[in-house]
Amino acid sequence: MISRAVPAALTLLITVAAMPASNAITLGSGGDARTIDLGQTFDLQADRAAAAKTYVVTAGSGQFAKMKRVAILNFCTQFMYSKSAVGASGGSSISYAQKSEGGIPLDVARMTAVADGLYDQLEASLRAAGVEVVPYETLQAQPAFQKYARNFVTGPQEVDVGGKQDKNSAVSGRAVVISAKGRPFSTDCRVQNPGQTGDRIQLSYQLKDVYLLSVNTLVDFAAAKAKGGAFSGARADLDYGEFVVPGDTQYHFTGIMQPLYVNVWLKQAVVPAASPFAVGQMRRTGVEHESSITGSQAMTTATSTADVGFDADLYYSNAASHLGAVNDMFLAVLKTL
Repeated sequence: MISRAVPAALTLLITVAAMPASNAITLGSGGDARTIDLGQTFDLQADRAAAAKTYVVTAGSGQFAKMKRVAILNFCTQFMYSKSAVGASGGSSISYAQKSEGGIPLDVARMTAVADGLYDQLEASLRAAGVEVVPYETLQAQPAFQKYARNFVTGPQEVDVGGKQDKNSAVSGRAVVISAKGRPFSTDCRVQNPGQTGDRIQLSYQLKDVYLLSVNTLVDFAAAKAKGGAFSGARADLDYGEFVVPGDTQYHFTGIMQPLYVNVWLKQAVVPAASPFAVGQMRRTGVEHESSITGSQAMTTATSTADVGFDADLYYSNAASHLGAVNDMFLAVLKTL
């Protein structure tokens, strides 16, 4: 999945099914970032500090101006490669569901180049802001880091990426996550494990009061929408378009000094003006009818597909330039704290 060649065209698949109401969908909770709008594209020529007022928010009362030394503790760059949306509705005896799914192949070498470039830009940005960046070799030599990183992994990892979920709809997908420079990392990219707080504090002491930085970025290839409810009609749509994902994309600083942390994260999706996708016309490709043995329940499944053109060169170029823009906006905001 993560190393095969890029095909000339991808496929968008939409399935509509009528099914017994007993096949209920059990779903969870949602998020707090703004709804994805692929029509609201990002201007790469815009002033980063001005753009940050729309795209970036912070949490925590940490003061970046007081951070003299920073060590990059964990660095995750994620790329979605598979996504699906499901919506369900119906009455007492029968329910209806619509599912939309799609995906793209990924190139590990190009993903790595994007991650390495962002890492270099982040280090340069911190140094330009007057912050000393602790060399990774210094961090790696600390016993506290060795203990903290005992469950870290190396190389590309495939992970589930949850989305919006409720009683009648769900959005889900999978991503490949890598670190820059081939360094070990934790796949819990957004999670600051409370059970390891003591390890982080000890590590900060060993490094002479350093702030620890965890980085997570996520690039997606499609905006998924799903809805349902009693008699309302199931809907599930997958709109191809590249964007940097809000909420998941964030820089998180922790330290032993008070205030303890500051988190800067993306509130609104960063959408490139030039899309690497060209979606063809949807066409019906099949209809299947099934009934239970007693004939009391029935299922009808209709499938439609569309070809999707994919410009891989533009996709990775967009990823590099727009993640770089996110980094610039994050640093512009941090400098005001």
